[in-house]
Amino acid sequence: MASAKGAREKKETMKTKTNLRPTSGSRSVKSASSLRSQLDVLSKENKELKSCLTKTEEQNLELKEKLRSLTYEIIDSSNKAEKQLEFDPNMDVVDIPLDELKSLIAMLSTSHTKAKSSLFETRIEEVETRITLLSGELGKLVKLKLKVQNGLQGIISCSDLEDAKKQARQLWIESCATDIFVEPVSEKKETPKHRDDVDNVRHPIIRNCRSASLPYAIAINLQKVEISPVSRKLPANTHITDMSENLTKLIVQELSLYKGSGADWRMLAKRVGIVDTMIKQWEAMKIAQPMKNVLCVWGESPGATVRMLHRHLISPQMRKVILAKRISDHYIVD
Repeated sequence: MASAKGAREKKETMKTKTNLRPTSGSRSVKSASSLRSQLDVLSKENKELKSCLTKTEEQNLELKEKLRSLTYEIIDSSNKAEKQLEFDPNMDVVDIPLDELKSLIAMLSTSHTKAKSSLFETRIEEVETRITLLSGELGKLVKLKLKVQNGLQGIISCSDLEDAKKQARQLWIESCATDIFVEPVSEKKETPKHRDDVDNVRHPIIRNCRSASLPYAIAINLQKVEISPVSRKLPANTHITDMSENLTKLIVQELSLYKGSGADWRMLAKRVGIVDTMIKQWEAMKIAQPMKNVLCVWGESPGATVRMLHRHLISPQMRKVILAKRISDHYIVD
């Protein structure tokens, strides 16, 4: 009886478990729905990726166009600066290696910086020249003021009217003698009696020169100048009137010779502030060594130092490198 009851309970338990298990049909329906939902998600992500790819391609094309236009600008700038970029003409400019573009940009920026610094240097030299000119004029005015003061004091202390008139006249002469850019007084030469003598005075010939047929104005500036080396360099703030005699003579000879570019005594005279009328007057006089006049007039300024002379010689306009080297061998200009 008990065994039959146990067998019956087992059968009921087995039925219950069988009823709890899902059927194969329901399992396939669930898997299909999950796959459909996953497919929908993937399709949505695929659409988003396609739209993102389209936008990225459009942005890439825009960046390529910008890069192409910038590269063309760099190439045009390099051609204007006479710095050719070597690349295959059939190659798209976008495919030019980045290192070559970087080096080209560096060269262009360096040249631009040099040009800018050269412009600044030129302007600084112009300002220094004007300051030198003004300081020279100020020195002349101070001297004139002292002369007037001393002259007036002397006139006041005069007891005789004639002495006062003489001192007043002397003061007036000294005041009139103070002028701007006065040409150095040259020694008076005897007036020749015959026409041949006139020609000889205007264009004398140096007989001991290697080329005896050269005019005096050229031959005197071609004479050899011996400059002995120095054991110790002198300071660059030395005034030009205190330069060594032979070095001054060499500078006078080199710059007195006329150059087609104009980089001679005329350019230096303009740079130190000498007026054009005085320069043209010296040219008309056909002075053999007009650089002496330039040094004499400029030498009245306290700012006419060897350093300033050296700066003028190495300027981009004059480019007297060899002559500047001679100065740097004797003075500390660096």
